Amino acid sequence: MEKITFKNLAEMPWKNGQGTTRQIAIHPKDADISNFQWRISAATVNAIGPFSNFDHVTRSLALLTGESITLDIEGKVVPLHRNGQPVSFSGSVPTAMIECPTPALDFGVMTNDHFVQHSLNQSHFADGEIYHRTSPITLILAQSPCSINHTKLDTFDAILLSASDPNYVTIQVSTKITSLLITEISEY
Repeated sequence: MEKITFKNLAEMPWKNGQGTTRQIAIHPKDADISNFQWRISAATVNAIGPFSNFDHVTRSLALLTGESITLDIEGKVVPLHRNGQPVSFSGSVPTAMIECPTPALDFGVMTNDHFVQHSLNQSHFADGEIYHRTSPITLILAQSPCSINHTKLDTFDAILLSASDPNYVTIQVSTKITSLLITEISEY
């Protein structure tokens, strides 16, 4: 189980040069934007415009900060709200952000369709609840301070679980409920 501290992540330019992102995790570890099997990141969003094209890649997005953004995915208007469920789409179809009323931070998962698939869901947990993961690779991102298996997480910190880690984790919260973004990655 690896803890990833959000504030320690370096910002990098986007593939299209129109923004920055913080890479949370990538596989293989020495991969870059051109040869990953899977990649998880958070991007600062403050301007409308087209997304970079990623052939043979499935993408999912969730909004971490800001009230909302609106995407145009292959001609379909898709709103994305903070604390709402993520949206998934093909990285090879024309996609653009067409509305961004306030600066925002989004959470993105990309998987190379030749190697793996993923799911991204927002889930809510009360203190002491147990999460049972169903894939060999799981990344859990805290949307507010909490602990997972007694490892303290600040807002946007994450836990990365591999095949050798337990399939069950216990969530500890100091408030009534906490929201987590859970990414499950598995081979076809």
